[in-house]
Amino acid sequence: RYEWREPIERQTVLCLMGDATNTVLRAKGILRFADAPERRSVIHLVGRRLDVHDEGPWGDTDSSRLVLLGFKPMLGSLQRE
Repeated sequence: RYEWREPIERQTVLCLMGDATNTVLRAKGILRFADAPERRSVIHLVGRRLDVHDEGPWGDTDSSRLVLLGFKPMLGSLQRE
């Protein structure tokens, strides 16, 4: 889990998520972008599909949070029984 107290650059996150499609199976987060610090954005990555949308006013949450799930290299080493 990643967490930021300050608003983060939208383009930085989008570039990172674009690069992550080769290694991350799923990502989900609520982010406060620097270009719209009063708004809450939800980011959702599944495979190669990335969705970012506005979810309304920022509210009382202190930090942006992003969770990355299931790294593909780890899954490749698992054996089915």
